[in-house]
Amino acid sequence: MAITAARILEILETYGVDAVFRTYASTDHDPATGDVTLGATTNHTHKAIPPYSPGRADMARWVGDGIQGAQALTAVSSAGLAFTPAVGMEFIYDSKTWRITGVNPVRYKGNVVMYELALGGKVA
Repeated sequence: MAITAARILEILETYGVDAVFRTYASTDHDPATGDVTLGATTNHTHKAIPPYSPGRADMARWVGDGIQGAQALTAVSSAGLAFTPAVGMEFIYDSKTWRITGVNPVRYKGNVVMYELALGGKVA
């Protein structure tokens, strides 16, 4: 059986958890003060792997991506996403808000079937 985004989503619908991805319509950075102003938010609910603490083998895939300090990892199928996960977005699960600090697209036969996400810097 081929690995597809739809198959991964099917598995996550059975075994995954509901998580919210918070995106921002815009961001403005003031170079003089370093302040960042976030625009309007949109929340997208998707099934995901519950965040888990990364082990040494899990982190080996991320070498060079600057996320060695990740506090947790998760993954989401690319099927049905209305956005592309990106560094800086928020991931909300179990009343905790995390910042996405790294994104690893997982491909099968050239197609992105899921995104592994590094989480860090709990916001709340």
